Amino acid sequence: MVKKTVLGLMGLAALIWGTGGAQARDLLQGLQMDVFVLGGGSTLVDATYFDSAGRLYHTRFEPNYKITFGGSMPYRKLINIETAFTFGPNNLVLTNTNLFPHVGIVYPVNDYIGSVSAVVHAPFSRYHFRPYA
Repeated sequence: MVKKTVLGLMGLAALIWGTGGAQARDLLQGLQMDVFVLGGGSTLVDATYFDSAGRLYHTRFEPNYKITFGGSMPYRKLINIETAFTFGPNNLVLTNTNLFPHVGIVYPVNDYIGSVSAVVHAPFSRYHFRPYA
C-alpha cells in the first residue's frame, strides 16, 4: 500500500512539474483570487506524566500530517484577505508506565483549524518576489 502511494505521489509530482503553464493562478485569473493547498505535519507532542490511584501514567500526542486549503483575495492595492482551513489527526496516546511492556492506548483526536488573515504586501517586487507580512 505504501509503495502504491509513493508511486502515485511521484506520478502526480511529475504531472504537475510537466505542466508549467497550467497553474491554478492562471485558471482563476478572472476571479482575482489565488487558491492554495499545503501539506505539512504536526510536531506537537507535549508529553506529560501524572499520577492517578498510585499509578504513573504518560500521555503524549502523536505527530501526524496536516492538510490546508485556502484562498486569498485582494482587498486594496497592498492588502489581501486570506482564509484557510486546516485539518488532520493528532491522536492522544495514554500509557500506564507500571505495566511492561509499555503499550499505549490511542484515543483518536482530530484537529480542525480555520483562519482569516489580512496580508500586507510590499509596494515593490524583486525577481518576482514580493515581501509580505
